[in-house]
Amino acid sequence: MSQFVVIGGGIAGLTAANALASAGGDVTIFEQARELGGRARTKYDGDYFLNLGPHALYAGGVAARTFAEWDIQFSGGNPAEEAEGIRAVLVRGNALFPAVKDLRSILTSGLFSLLEKLELARLFVSLRSVDVDSSENLKQWLDVRVRSERVREFIQMAVRTATYAIAFDYLSARTALRQLSLALNPGVIYLDGGWQTLVDGLTRRALSQGVQIRTGVRITSLSTLRADGIILATDPETVEQLTGVTLAPRKAIYAACLDLCLSRLPEGAPTAAFALDRPLYYSVHSAVARLAPPGEAAVHVMKYLQDESSEPVSLREELEQYVDLVIPGWRLNLRRARFMPSLRVSASIPGSQGRADELLPNTDGLAIAGDWVGSEGMLVDAAVSSALRAARLISDRDFRLKSRGVSYPQISDE
Repeated sequence: MSQFVVIGGGIAGLTAANALASAGGDVTIFEQARELGGRARTKYDGDYFLNLGPHALYAGGVAARTFAEWDIQFSGGNPAEEAEGIRAVLVRGNALFPAVKDLRSILTSGLFSLLEKLELARLFVSLRSVDVDSSENLKQWLDVRVRSERVREFIQMAVRTATYAIAFDYLSARTALRQLSLALNPGVIYLDGGWQTLVDGLTRRALSQGVQIRTGVRITSLSTLRADGIILATDPETVEQLTGVTLAPRKAIYAACLDLCLSRLPEGAPTAAFALDRPLYYSVHSAVARLAPPGEAAVHVMKYLQDESSEPVSLREELEQYVDLVIPGWRLNLRRARFMPSLRVSASIPGSQGRADELLPNTDGLAIAGDWVGSEGMLVDAAVSSALRAARLISDRDFRLKSRGVSYPQISDE
């Protein structure tokens, strides 16, 4: 039986391990943290389920399809579906407007002029069939195709909601618009119990196939690792450290996140608020998913960041002021709050020049996986698709190193 090692126990690592085990491999996962899951971990805090910032599973993406094929159980709700108590708004300045989500709501919106409505309606209709040059970034695409500043604001808001990215002069227009199309149809799912359900489901499936899992173990060198194949499902900095390979320059995605546990929402409060003139987001994920006790609310507030250098105190004040605008009086119902001033959402924005390939140059029997790797999708879909491809590559009989026996790398228990 072929012996494989996966370094990293996040969604990418767990996906890779499951794929290798399904192909008949003997697999061991090494994870340096005490718990599996990486950024997909969910904290259970006094009957509230808190993800590391707002997470959404794209219903039409490769991750959702793969988890369904593997019978990884998950449930939840689509925030775009019509339901009692669900109300999304757009924010510009200090004014709130009904959200725009289809042609009818565009034509009846008080936010846009008649010409702006027609321009936005044309963009909505053409979104799925739009032909985008692979070398074009989103700013270039907007400069050519969008005339109105308000329509530009709306498209930028929609793209950053779907991608978490705001470096539009770097972000691939093709990837961004595909991600936006996926977000609009078939939409996203907020998961009951948080993303820990996916971590736990993947872990159970891996264990059932004989995968060995070692947590609290940090790999410090690959020099003594002897196995038929290795997948590094880690961040790019760790890949560079372990392999000695210098990766291409990249730009990470960051966000400041404020999570609020409220005893109740004020009557008539919006369940989502998307700012047009600044990169702010508010959403009550518990409105459609089981993340809080009945009648209570788990709220995510976020600012999309260019980098990790922003000042924490002013960031939190800005996020709290945004909540003041959307749901005045929220502090009266506050049970607890968690603030993360600089959360790395993804290790790399998909730029117009693409992302790292699953195979590194001059490295035999080694592949990489993660949300910063591969050519398919973004975020968790990129993590899953790159993990599946990495597993296929190193489990291929012609690719593997035949000369390696089975031993484990130099490790340190922390």
